[in-house]
Amino acid sequence: MNPPIAFIFLFLLPATISFKHSYLPQRQPQRALHTASFPSDFESTSSLSRSSNPSSNNPQTSLKTSIGGNAGFGVIRDDDDEPGTFRYGSEEKDEGSSFRVDLDLRLPSGLILGDSYDPSLFLDVSTRSFILRDAGALKNDKNRVEVPRDVKGVYVASVLPNSQSANLGIQPGDIIKETSATVGDSTWPLSTLKNLQLSLTSRHRLSTSTSFLLTRPPPSTSITTVTETFELKLNKPIGLELMQGEEGGRRIVVVSGVKEGVEGVKVGDRVVAVEAAFGGRFWPHSTIDGVVGAVNGRLPGLPVRIKFSREIGVGKYSVNDVTSLSSTVKSFKELSEGGSKAVATGGKTHKLLLARSCDIIKNYLKNHTPSPDSKNFQLPARAADSVLTVLAEADAQIDGVTLGTVMGAYLSCREGEGVVRAFEAATGVSASGRMGSTEQTHVWFGKTGSTHAITPNIYAVDLNTGTSLLRAHALTRDFKSAVRVLKLLLSWEENGGIKVDSYAWNVALSAAGSVEDYRGAMKLYETIPVKIRTQTTYNTMLALHSRNRNFEEAERLFQSMRSSGKVDSIAITTIMKARADNWDIDGVKEIFEWAKEQKYMLDVKLYNTLLLAFVKNGEWQGVNNVTEAMALQQIEPDAFTYSYLMNGLLNSKKYGECLAVFESALDVNNATKSVNLFTTAITAAARTKQFDKAMGLVGKMKMEGLRPNVKTLTSLVNACTSSGRGDVALEVWKATLEKSEDVDGRARLAVLRACCQQNKWDEALELLESGGDGNQPHIFKGKELMEGYDALLFAAISLQEYDISLKILEQFLSKGFIPSNNNMVTFIRSMNIANSLGTTSESLTFLFNLIDRIMCRKIKISGSMYAFLLHRMVDFAEAERKSRENYDLDADVRLRQMCRMLVDAKKRDGALISSLSQPEQVCVASGWAEIFGSNDFIEDVVLLKLETPPLLVRVNSEERTKVGAAEMRIQRYGRRRRAKV
Repeated sequence: MNPPIAFIFLFLLPATISFKHSYLPQRQPQRALHTASFPSDFESTSSLSRSSNPSSNNPQTSLKTSIGGNAGFGVIRDDDDEPGTFRYGSEEKDEGSSFRVDLDLRLPSGLILGDSYDPSLFLDVSTRSFILRDAGALKNDKNRVEVPRDVKGVYVASVLPNSQSANLGIQPGDIIKETSATVGDSTWPLSTLKNLQLSLTSRHRLSTSTSFLLTRPPPSTSITTVTETFELKLNKPIGLELMQGEEGGRRIVVVSGVKEGVEGVKVGDRVVAVEAAFGGRFWPHSTIDGVVGAVNGRLPGLPVRIKFSREIGVGKYSVNDVTSLSSTVKSFKELSEGGSKAVATGGKTHKLLLARSCDIIKNYLKNHTPSPDSKNFQLPARAADSVLTVLAEADAQIDGVTLGTVMGAYLSCREGEGVVRAFEAATGVSASGRMGSTEQTHVWFGKTGSTHAITPNIYAVDLNTGTSLLRAHALTRDFKSAVRVLKLLLSWEENGGIKVDSYAWNVALSAAGSVEDYRGAMKLYETIPVKIRTQTTYNTMLALHSRNRNFEEAERLFQSMRSSGKVDSIAITTIMKARADNWDIDGVKEIFEWAKEQKYMLDVKLYNTLLLAFVKNGEWQGVNNVTEAMALQQIEPDAFTYSYLMNGLLNSKKYGECLAVFESALDVNNATKSVNLFTTAITAAARTKQFDKAMGLVGKMKMEGLRPNVKTLTSLVNACTSSGRGDVALEVWKATLEKSEDVDGRARLAVLRACCQQNKWDEALELLESGGDGNQPHIFKGKELMEGYDALLFAAISLQEYDISLKILEQFLSKGFIPSNNNMVTFIRSMNIANSLGTTSESLTFLFNLIDRIMCRKIKISGSMYAFLLHRMVDFAEAERKSRENYDLDADVRLRQMCRMLVDAKKRDGALISSLSQPEQVCVASGWAEIFGSNDFIEDVVLLKLETPPLLVRVNSEERTKVGAAEMRIQRYGRRRRAKV
């Protein structure tokens, strides 16, 4: 029968008390997940009650059992085992694999190293010189990694593909442990990047090769279990049942029972160490005697702190599936929801969860296409969204490495808002650089519909994440926020924290967008310390001068760079674009020839800039010369080359030539992978009414794996409408454009024209009604909204849809718009089309209703509109006289009277406007349409019983002749009629 189970009680036992241990059979190690499972044939567990069994001191009969595996947990030796050989804490095992490589110093290595102590500094092993973060070798490099998690020292930051280092198997993220000494074959431990640079420089003079000893952390996919160590403060009696075990020839103490009410400990946990009675130090123990003695040796009434270890199963996962993180999240939440919360954040399970999250995002970034035209362009951002949702559901803090990876995924997809959202949620710091913590408004929705928020971690703000935030502000052209963030980073630098480098300054400088921002950028440029100004700094400022058309300042800066030898191909391209924008074609040629003389590499970018200058000036002979020179130099054209050519031909209305250039671009792989080229070609097809051609181009885009954007679909809608296929245009709108978040006013105008072509008046009105007041540029600009109403009125009036036209006009006026001269011209043009077969009574009634609604808003009509009305009245009267067999003299008289009323009202209201006296109060007719349709109203006006409504006319100098001719025609018409009477 098993002896009774004993617990540790809150009292001191005499030091002479011995403990009885029952014999337990030796068994194979039992693996357990979270809890240890013990066989039923164990004879007994350790009894903490007093016993006199003499066999307890016999080493041959010591208590032995084997339980769960070690999984990386080191051996604990204490004074109970072998005095003088114990160690404090756990003995960490190096789980990474080490390997050695030999580099030939005479050949380019393609290897760039970074230093975790200085994230702004990198070492190019080939040149043995330091480079900065904005160097060309590191910029936009897919094979580059940021500072790996928990790395202290030198690491591999970038490996050039197909280089010497890549062929030797070196990968980004490897850690440099040792390097060759100056002389000999031995290697020595490495501490900093600067020491390595000195060592390489010295060895290069004495040897042709050098050796590196590297370690590679194991991939997160290969880890299925981790061992967590955590600490608890327990009151005596601690309520734990302990059992002696053995693993790998070493003794261990295992928790085999937990009393109800004791939180944070589970069966199967191991006792690692117990706090000493004095001094607060932890003493490791591997026997039950040592643990019991340490616990009972505490003073009465004082709690005891014990360190435990627990084997955690984290499961397997795939870098292609975010949902595979569920097992890791489950293990992490079990730790964080238990009493051992200290192990949750910063523990091995937490770090593994973050590492796996980063691996998933990096997997999407590895094969990411930088072109926004690709269908898969947004995949890294979507992966970042999913990872943030998982981490929020787990209530896990994010460190700087994980946050930098998430922000990098959003930046690769040009999603500045995602960067801001992730930064604020992960750090609790305002992304706009304002002091104080930001409100936690960023919420992720879990699978169950519940909301989650990431626990903020202020220590996630470092040089990498701060610079990524600056890049997001530069992406959205939020210069003020970028400056505030830069100041915040600089304030932390002054306190010994983040070391701001030139890359951060340059990114903040590039965020300037508006003219006001440009003035602020010039002030910011003056504050940049001269010692950290780099080539990128000068190039950025040169681009800002050019973009804001400050050509004199751009020329002054370029000449300064030229005299000091700080000109590169980017600066040359920038100044050439500036001169092209300034229509200085001779200056563009001059700088190109100078670059050729100075032996600069004449790449496709320089030739494209020269080509753009000729296209802008319409010098097609120069364009031919440039393309011929590119062919002689064997420089393959890219998408920009064909884009400049096609846009120039399109603006010159050479649509056939534009399509011909596109056909030639189909043979160039680098060119056809551009939505811009397809959009331009579809636009050319629309201008030439080639419906089938436009539809075929869209189909070819999909075959190329390109995603049509809003401009492409707008061009397709225009092609359908111009070819008389408005029905297809509306199908394109319903299927794609209407659901897009990026649809703008130009796209809506194209759809509006299709609605007019199909007589879909209600849909057209709804489209304009939902367009707001013209102050939302992402929906409709004011000019676009006016253009939309103008096009809709023209279409409705031309088709004699007079009721619809009045409805459109009322909606137009209700938004507070005032008809412009262009609108008046539209009324005249559309009425001429509607009256192509002659003026009718219905058209005149509509014309008077149109004027009445304008007069209700006290808006003046143009002199051209007034003259048009008079001419149509005479035309109608003459047509009526010719068309009737029995001529109605009374009707003719009323028309002549109506014409005189219009002239008199115009003169009267013009005099009232110029006069300061108030008119007499008389009875006024409700509208001109009412007078035109009623003989009684005309008689009342003639008898002075009723006054005509207002007729406000604005006559400019160009319209005086038209108005005078119209009024003279009215007078002649009246005299002819009186003569015949």
